[in-house]
Amino acid sequence: MRALSTADEASRRLWVAIGVMASVAVGCWSWLAIAHARIADQAVNVRLALDRSVLPAGSGNRAVLKVTLDGVAPTVTDQRPPVHLSVAIDRSGSMSGDKLAKAKEAAIEAVRMLSAGDLVSIITYDNTAQVLIDNAPASAQLDIEGAIRDLQTGGGTALFAGVAQAAGALRQHLDAQAVQRVILLSDGQANVGPSSPAELALLGTSLRKEGMAVTTIGLGLDYNEDLMAALAQASDGNTYFVEQSRNLAGFFASELGDVLKVVAQKVDVRVTFPDGARPLAILGRDGRISGQTVELALNQIYGGQAKYALIEVDIAGRAAGEQMQVAAAEVSYDNPVAKRRQTQSATASARFSSAPAEVASSADKEVLREHGLVLSSIAEQQAVALADEGKLNEAVMTLEESAHQLDELGRSLGEEELSAKAKGAAADAKAIKEEGLSNRDRKRLKTVSQQVLNQQNVAN
Repeated sequence: MRALSTADEASRRLWVAIGVMASVAVGCWSWLAIAHARIADQAVNVRLALDRSVLPAGSGNRAVLKVTLDGVAPTVTDQRPPVHLSVAIDRSGSMSGDKLAKAKEAAIEAVRMLSAGDLVSIITYDNTAQVLIDNAPASAQLDIEGAIRDLQTGGGTALFAGVAQAAGALRQHLDAQAVQRVILLSDGQANVGPSSPAELALLGTSLRKEGMAVTTIGLGLDYNEDLMAALAQASDGNTYFVEQSRNLAGFFASELGDVLKVVAQKVDVRVTFPDGARPLAILGRDGRISGQTVELALNQIYGGQAKYALIEVDIAGRAAGEQMQVAAAEVSYDNPVAKRRQTQSATASARFSSAPAEVASSADKEVLREHGLVLSSIAEQQAVALADEGKLNEAVMTLEESAHQLDELGRSLGEEELSAKAKGAAADAKAIKEEGLSNRDRKRLKTVSQQVLNQQNVAN
């Protein structure tokens, strides 16, 4: 079930929640023995929470369930799982000059963040894809850096082939305990081989099933942001928009910071609902609803970060004073430190009351906040789609309504971040109304909305 198809109902649900609301560095990687034992025992903490823990008695209710997966923060370098990194660098003609120079510098700095037990592959692509470095130990820095520095520009952009070749390198040394990551850099349109977002999404889905995540870095204003976002989303990787090549090193470093903190992989989430609680929609993530069960899959969880899913639920009314278990979640994942598959579980319950003040005071600020951010990101994606169809007035109205909702929610929760984002949405609406949707703003909206939906760490 796709998130965009549920946005209107989700928006209505958010305002019901607001109506009942009364008021409401990558750090040091030093892993002590006790911390190691703790992560080996449990790498992910699972939490379930409703937007209100007390629901109105009598009538049925729409609620939002938040399923949070907290990665246990790692704290030592010598105990982290090995990283198998495959970097695919665009060397098409448009990358000539400063773009390629800065890309090479960024790739070299990223490789220097790795350790001797890690493997590095360097792939380049223009009209075809070529392997420069094939699964070399990261300790072979002179060879790796030399190959990167010798890279020269060529012809077209066989982006699909570049990703496929990078994945092929990882496939030679698939290891359930290793972090398998492709980083794809491109500054242009894929013009050789498969080139549609749908085709790249299929590739991303296939790679995710093999335990590989693809992070995409779009450079400049000429790359295909739809294609890059689709590939990253399908593989559960990160996505970045880097307008200026001089900033590439920071984004590569941010990405490696995440890669070096993976504490769980091949994460399967199964949420079951009893009679009287029916899942309606998954917001902001791809997943499957089958009767009373919701299933989701993530490629990895990073230590010290949280990933979450929001599920809209229809809950039948009950008498005042009654309590019911609304949902139970079971999360299984590969722990690369413990080198075994582990399972964690959690439940969520609600109580029913006929006192409006009691219902209002039970509102969960965190769930409402994340719900608002997800709906705002969905609205951004809808606005882009509407603008693409030439429906500028509808795009403007979508962003204006989102800005209004965010501002109201920010005031209700006392969240300055929401109020600031509301101002940004209003500014985007004004810009589209006056000038249309620019190429730069389109890339920014596509990227930022996807980062929010993926709960991506964007520090760099």
